[in-house]
Amino acid sequence: MKLKNKILIITLSITICLTMVLSILTYVGMMGSIIMFESEYMGEYAERLHSILQYEISQLESIAKDWACWDDTYAFVQNNNSEYIESNLVDETFIGLKLNFMLFFNSSKNLVYGKALNPKYEYDSALLESLMKHFSPSSPLIDHREINSIISGLLLLKDDVILFSSCPILTSTQAGPIQGAFVAGYLFNEDKLNEISKITVCPLTMFRFDSPYMPDDFLSAKFHLSINAPLHIQPLDNNYIAGYLLLSDYYGEPAVVLKFESPRKFYVEGLTIVSFVPIILAVVCAAFGSTIMLCLNRFVISPISKLSDEISDIERSADFKRRVKTVGKKDELSNLSNEINRILQALENANAKLKEYSENLEALIEERTRRLKEAQEQLVRSERLAAIGQVAAMIGHDLRNPLTGIANAAYYLKMKLGSSMDERIREMINIIERNIDYSSKILMDLVEYSREVTLKPSKTTPKKLVERSLALISVPENIEVINLTSDEPEITIDVNRMERAFINIIKNAFEAMPNGGRLTIKSAVKDGYVEFTFSDTGFGMSREVLEKIWNPFFTTKSKGLGLGLSICKRIIEAHGGKITVESEIGKGSTFTISLPIK
Repeated sequence: MKLKNKILIITLSITICLTMVLSILTYVGMMGSIIMFESEYMGEYAERLHSILQYEISQLESIAKDWACWDDTYAFVQNNNSEYIESNLVDETFIGLKLNFMLFFNSSKNLVYGKALNPKYEYDSALLESLMKHFSPSSPLIDHREINSIISGLLLLKDDVILFSSCPILTSTQAGPIQGAFVAGYLFNEDKLNEISKITVCPLTMFRFDSPYMPDDFLSAKFHLSINAPLHIQPLDNNYIAGYLLLSDYYGEPAVVLKFESPRKFYVEGLTIVSFVPIILAVVCAAFGSTIMLCLNRFVISPISKLSDEISDIERSADFKRRVKTVGKKDELSNLSNEINRILQALENANAKLKEYSENLEALIEERTRRLKEAQEQLVRSERLAAIGQVAAMIGHDLRNPLTGIANAAYYLKMKLGSSMDERIREMINIIERNIDYSSKILMDLVEYSREVTLKPSKTTPKKLVERSLALISVPENIEVINLTSDEPEITIDVNRMERAFINIIKNAFEAMPNGGRLTIKSAVKDGYVEFTFSDTGFGMSREVLEKIWNPFFTTKSKGLGLGLSICKRIIEAHGGKITVESEIGKGSTFTISLPIK
């Protein structure tokens, strides 16, 4: 088989394999990420649903406590006066509070009065009878021994599910002795689910855990649910995914399974995208393979074929005075032609020389290429730093005087005009002053970066250093700063320069939390170093930004030269320390500064 055909088969095989592998990896990676995202989203939704239920219980507890801690209720459970019932326990009270039942027990745990209404707020004796099976004199649900006792939760009745709250009956000042228990609650039924659905904008379905009429999807989820694993997520089809949340009753036993659904928009879009990936990869790989074949045919296969024909012709003619024509221009093929001519002149000697030359040439080229690359990179770095320093010094010197003149002119106008300035002029002068301050800071950064770092050491402690830095900064109202640094050990540093480095890092943390958050500053002693950590709850940084963050003139902000962190790094390294950063998108960043104690 000819070389051209072999290369064609190999290229075609690699193209097909590469297309299949990339298609599989794309499908697994993309769809796996989407499924993981769906699970996280449904988990967050389940937490939100659980929070809503906790809120409902807390509201119910508040209502129950208001009724239980009332002088009128305190007297009612002792004398059972009808006036209290006629004035307070009318249907309108239940409708206004959205309650389905109230139970009053005296200090002997006997029922003084009880009233239960169905979902239409009609008297329901069956519901009251079912309630009394759970709130009997021996029930722990009405056994209050402390004045601040509150018992609440979910209960399964014979035909209903309820949310209840039980409180001790006290005076309006919440004083004892306890005269009994007050229980209030409502039916946790379809109407309540619809009310919660409007809040969560998600359809909800509920079945009792012991129900024999569960649909197939509930039965499948029930197999995976338990007290220790109360949430199960499973797709219903390609368009919808469902979460099943197991709610326990007051006694900690499985009570009901709550189902919530969500459309699988990302999953459907992912399937659509993945379906086009094999076609795109096949086209790209085919184009790439065709290009390789054309290049190989023109620059390798065709010249080699011509050279092979010449060698065969020489062999047939047995005329070793003939020489093959040189193929190519200063490349491996031209070397091959020359070496063949040397072999024809002196076969044995040329063979040995060719082998030695080939072995030594490759190592020599690699070594010289490596050295040349290292020298070139070092030269580029040196020239770049030198150029940055010269430009920074020149700009700082040339612009400082004009800025001073502008500042003096603005001050003169402000003093000259005085109270005669209108709001528009005052605003313009303020804008000039703010921009002068901003430009001066840029010049200070440039000049600072162009100079060598010289230190004026003095003694301080981690806590004093952080406190002095924070005192020079205006902390936004929506940001909480937690200083957990220690007063030990004592360290020797250039306090002014280190304060500047700390201020830069703290300001960066504030700017990463425009909507508010928390900055935590800690210190610790580790292996002869004091380690400072600045942890914010901001946006975080991507891996690409982290790789460039220490480069001078690199910034992701709309303003600034990007020299702040570069200067911080130089100051810290001048002290024999180091600075590192860890960050995660959406969770925040942590800068760690290590300074030697001595």
